[in-house]
Amino acid sequence: MAKVAPSGITGYTSFGRLLNEPHLVELAEKALSRVFDSTVAKPHGFVTADFKEVADRTPYSAEINVRHVAFTPCSAAGGAYFPADTIQLLHGPGTFEHSYLMYQFPTETISLRDVDERPVLTKDSDLLKKIVGLAFYRV
Repeated sequence: MAKVAPSGITGYTSFGRLLNEPHLVELAEKALSRVFDSTVAKPHGFVTADFKEVADRTPYSAEINVRHVAFTPCSAAGGAYFPADTIQLLHGPGTFEHSYLMYQFPTETISLRDVDERPVLTKDSDLLKKIVGLAFYRV
C-alpha cells in the first residue's frame, strides 16, 4: 500500500503469507529478547513481529509491535484468533492457558487486503488461476 502514501511508506500489508515456520518464531523470540533486554522490561502483553524476505528468500525482521496490528483479521481468517485470546486473558487470567501455542495455518495460505475490505485468503497456487479468471471476465 506504499503507493497511496505521500512518503511511499506504510505499515499496511496488502499481500502476506500465513506461515508455519518455527525458524521465524525463533527469530522473533531473539528480536523480542533484544528489545526487552535493552528496555529492562519483563516480557508481557501482546507482541507481533513482522518479517520481510530479500531476493534469496532470507527473512529479516521488519517491525515489532506491542499491540494488535492491521493484519490481525487475516490471522483470524486463517484460524489464529488473537483478539479472542486477549479477551479471554483479560476476563479470566486464572483460567487462561499461558503455555505457548503456535497456530497452524493451512499450507500455501496467502492473504490479500485492501482499504475498507475484508481480507481474502487463498492458496498461493490458486492465485494465478483467480487472476486469469478475473481477467477473462473483465475482457
